[in-house]
Amino acid sequence: MKRETLNKKTQIKPQTIKAGRYKESGTPTRQWTQEERDELNSVIQDTYDTFITDVANARKLDKKDHEVFADAHIFTARQAKEVQLIDKVATLSYAQKQLIKLSKVSDPIWKKQDKFEKFMEKVVQESVTQFLVFFQGGLKAI
Repeated sequence: MKRETLNKKTQIKPQTIKAGRYKESGTPTRQWTQEERDELNSVIQDTYDTFITDVANARKLDKKDHEVFADAHIFTARQAKEVQLIDKVATLSYAQKQLIKLSKVSDPIWKKQDKFEKFMEKVVQESVTQFLVFFQGGLKAI
């Protein structure tokens, strides 16, 4: 069974008053004209060209190879390193150490604790508690 759109079912037809030939470009309520498609495509292509130019310049890559590092690819960290989009694959704690080193901040305060460090801290605290309970024969109130 073919689905009908809400507009078709209710027999509501959109009406538009506009100034400017491209004012309604991209509307979902009607078919686009070829002229509108060309206009939107021009904007998309120019935006994409700006993006690949900026990435190529920032990473010292050849813009002609944009299919390798752009083209809407999805990269893992290792893949991003292979195509030279990043310099190193590392941990958050490594990045924090580098930030401390570069910024020369002696006692940084991080707004968000690293998940692995938080997990390890919890494991250590629970281990110490279990150790004390085991060797002291249980908890004692003083």
